[in-house]
Amino acid sequence: MISNKSVLMFDLLGTLLPISREDFKDEYFSLIRKDFDEYKGMGFTKSLKKAVVAIENNDGTINNRELFWDVFDALLGAKVSEKSDKFKEFFKNDFNKLKDKVGIKAKRRGFVDKCHDRDYELVLAADPTFPIEAIETMLSWVGLVKEDFIYISTFDNSSYGKGNKLYFNELLYAIGKTPDECLMIGNNAEKDSLAREAGIDVYIVTDYLEGELINKNSGIMSGCFEDLKKFLKKMSKKKKKD
Repeated sequence: MISNKSVLMFDLLGTLLPISREDFKDEYFSLIRKDFDEYKGMGFTKSLKKAVVAIENNDGTINNRELFWDVFDALLGAKVSEKSDKFKEFFKNDFNKLKDKVGIKAKRRGFVDKCHDRDYELVLAADPTFPIEAIETMLSWVGLVKEDFIYISTFDNSSYGKGNKLYFNELLYAIGKTPDECLMIGNNAEKDSLAREAGIDVYIVTDYLEGELINKNSGIMSGCFEDLKKFLKKMSKKKKKD
């Protein structure tokens, strides 16, 4: 039953963070390339993109972070992994320029506080292609902190990409919850809907929709972010009655 949910799993890009993935990627790759200009002419951006794709296709045999650096090093032909601390510093500092470049102004502080007031536990079920430093910075753009969540998926604690249904099984195991307790909320009609295969109900946010919505008979709910707010308020009232 929808009213029995106690855990809300949120996607980040295009859901809690109001930005299209394409706009984000364009600015992100532009910024990070400038910080690592020592690799100019070596195919830095191309190698970085392929390392991210490798994570998305990870079959669980290796940690996402390890896979990322292994692929990145091999493609670039240099030990860029030895500069992992520089990557972390980038995400803490120059990465912040992306917020102004794409005009992120919305805040989610009030929304998240209401979720907590309604006794929901929150999980950040983001694409596990970034380290925690990047996630913390992106959360700050909408007035949030990592402590708002009981768990955050990153490339450090994940072994699958979000396009693999086993990502959600791994997530459930990590937080010690059953599928019936959880609701996945995201904007990717393909990746986020895979949560259904793990037994998790899904709500697709359409403001920055990625992919095509599955037909209404699929049981997957959808609506804009304002619709989501109304839905959660209604669900909370049913939860109290039950």
